[in-house]
Amino acid sequence: TDTSFNSKNKFIAVKELPDIDVKSISVYDNSVLILLDNNEVYAWGKNSGWGAGHLGVETTDDKYTPYKVKGLPIDIKVIKIILRGNSSYILLENGELYCAGKINDSNIFLKFELSFRVKNIEVLYEDNGLVFIDVDDNIIVYRIGSYMNWAGEYNSFFYPKGIPDDEKAKNIFVGANYFFVQTNNNRLYSIGDNSKGQLGIDKFG
Repeated sequence: TDTSFNSKNKFIAVKELPDIDVKSISVYDNSVLILLDNNEVYAWGKNSGWGAGHLGVETTDDKYTPYKVKGLPIDIKVIKIILRGNSSYILLENGELYCAGKINDSNIFLKFELSFRVKNIEVLYEDNGLVFIDVDDNIIVYRIGSYMNWAGEYNSFFYPKGIPDDEKAKNIFVGANYFFVQTNNNRLYSIGDNSKGQLGIDKFG
């Protein structure tokens, strides 16, 4: 009901949100990104500090009610939204990726130039990296964070090895600095940081 902490033990309706079905929602670090059934994307919450402008609403001010994001094409279907502490990511049906925030130093969503079309994307913890499945079912990683020391140079793309040629990537599941790939044969493959044994390969390090 206002911009201060509300300690009442009851739900309060979100103000100024269009009366349209919600298709998906992504939340992170006191911010919200929401996709409606009419293909419009709204954002609100924290928008200042590190990664300022990641809500994609033209300013770096915190927003206390929903604002429609800026910069997206109006005639292409949105299929995925991802909000993180420093940046936001929106995947379109045509395989294009739009981003706002620290990753491209923009307060609105701009097309992220890639040499491939994207079928799926996940973002590692604290925006350390992007993990893609492209339209040819390749796994591609883009390192953008300091903690992915296993992933090569900053601002670099690479194609991880180890998945047999006769298996295709179906899903990605991300952790902090590691991730899993589920293939069409329902096998699970892991890569990345294994300091706590989180990769499930009977050893750590």
